Order: sequence, then C-alpha cells, then structure tokens
Amino acid sequence: MPSKQRTITILCSIFIVFNIIWKTTVLKNTIQKEVNVKNASYRDIGDNKFIFGLHCKQTNLSENVTIVTSFFNIGTFRKGAPSLYYSPEKYYKWMESYRSMFNPVIAFFDNDTVMKYFQGIRQPLGENYTKTFLVQRSDMWAFNLRESISRIFKKPGYPKYHPNTVVPEYSCLMHAKYEAIFLATEANFFCTQYFAWIDIGYFRKTSMSPFEIWIPPNYNSSLVAYTEISSRKPELDPKGIVYSNAVWVAGGFFIGEVNVIRQWAETYMRATEMMIRQYELISTDQQVLYVLGNSGQMDVRIQTYRIRGNWFYLGYMCAGEGKKRHL
Repeated sequence: MPSKQRTITILCSIFIVFNIIWKTTVLKNTIQKEVNVKNASYRDIGDNKFIFGLHCKQTNLSENVTIVTSFFNIGTFRKGAPSLYYSPEKYYKWMESYRSMFNPVIAFFDNDTVMKYFQGIRQPLGENYTKTFLVQRSDMWAFNLRESISRIFKKPGYPKYHPNTVVPEYSCLMHAKYEAIFLATEANFFCTQYFAWIDIGYFRKTSMSPFEIWIPPNYNSSLVAYTEISSRKPELDPKGIVYSNAVWVAGGFFIGEVNVIRQWAETYMRATEMMIRQYELISTDQQVLYVLGNSGQMDVRIQTYRIRGNWFYLGYMCAGEGKKRHL
C-alpha cells in the first residue's frame, strides 16, 4: 500500500474510533446524571438507575444468561415481499413471549407507553428480573448515523431491498443492537457470565409455557455464537455483499461471554463506521457481519450453528438447553 494511502487509512481508523467513543459518551452523559459511589457509577435514566463499573466481581458471576432487547417504533414497513408488512401492533403481540422467559432482561425503548406495556408483560416474574430504560434516539450512536445512511440509500443505482436499504431508521435499529448490548454488558445488573441479544419479536411462535435461554452445547467461550444461514463466500467484497443482500449469519440472536460480547460490540461499531465512511456502503447488521467475516480483521471470532433454512435455530436450541436444566 502506498505511503500516502496508508496514512489516510490510519487517520480514518483513528477518527472512527474517536467518533464512537465520543457518541457513546454523549449517550451516557446526556441521559444519565452521574454520581460516583465506591467502585460503581450510578446514573439516572428516568425513574431507574443505570449502573456502570465494578459492582460485579468477575469471580462471582453466575452462569445465567442476561437477555438484551429493544423496541423503537419506526411505524409500519415492508419486509421483503410486496405483500408483507410489519406493524408496531405486530411487535406488541410478539413481545408477549417475554412473559414466559425466565432469564433476566434488559430492554431499551423510545416510548414510555410501550415501555410500560413491556413492564406489564414482565411483571409476573418480579421486578428483580427486568430492567427497562427510556432513551432518546438523538442520544444514541446508531441513530446519529441516520443522515449518513439516508444519503447512501439515495445514491443512484443503490440496491433497493425492503427495508434493509430503503428505510434508514430500520438500518439504524439493526446497528443499535450492538450499542445496547455494549451498555448492558458494562452495567451487568444481574452479574451474569453470559449475555444474549434477542430481537423483541424473535420468539413469536413460542407457546406461553415457561422457558429459559442457556448457552448452546459445545460453545467456545472465547467466541460469539450465531445461526449460520449460508456458507460465507470469502471472495465477496463489501460492495458485492451489500448489493446482493448477502447473508452469512442471522442477526436476530447471538450469545456469548460478557467480556467477549462487549469487545465484539465495539468491533461491530467500528466496522459499521468504516463501511459508511470509507466505502459509502451500509445495509443491516447482517451485511456488516459478512464484511467483518471476510475482512480477516475481527478482534473476536464467530462460532456458527446451522440447520439449513432455519433462521431461528440457535435461539430455539438455547431455549432447549434451558429446558434440559429443569427436567
């Protein structure tokens, strides 16, 4: 690589890291009033306390799995086929599955009414099983990408995959997963060794019988686990991945050890900024994950679980492992 180009690449990488740090700091400092107490930092979010720091000792973490999820209302949008639309009301119905989930849950919302609805769903499990937070989109790293994403989507000849490359807010939602789980792992309210991201409508076909998420069999705790959808094609470059809407792993569920997940979230956010600024490309988290996989530059690697055609394989496998614990 020529010296000038190498210098530009290094400067771009430094800027991206600084930008992510600055934006996550803005989120914390804007919506949280900080009060330092011993080794932890307590920040107010609405009526709740968001705790960062060392209140959980690494040696005292339980083997349970903390679930992280979120719901941001972006209205009704087309999902793939012209006849298929997802509405907020559909998601309200799907989130009912959290009534039966016996894991501790951390959930983020941008609407107080919806947050209280979710709190009602979780209420039978007791307040010690759930932490909910009301946040402003303007305070979030992911939603601050909206203007850049919108500009890219408007480029002549840019592919139109509904909603991935059509609705900027949907793309922001997909990237917000990693911001949310980064914050959640920093806090680790429930002092668990493992964390999982689960889309709020993921268990839409689950019966109302109680279930629990547990780590999958043969899990390597130095990796992050996903469902593999198709074999990764190493020859695909970032443009080829986005323009063909290629998917390697499903983004609706991933699970890993708390420190690994935190590092993975940081890696993901850097990669997203790099795609936008260096390549002027973006779609959903699934395309970012594909680009990361082909880059050979992942700080954390992915462990895949696969049954052909099943986008929900790993999540239901982990629910099955949880059921085995109670037999």
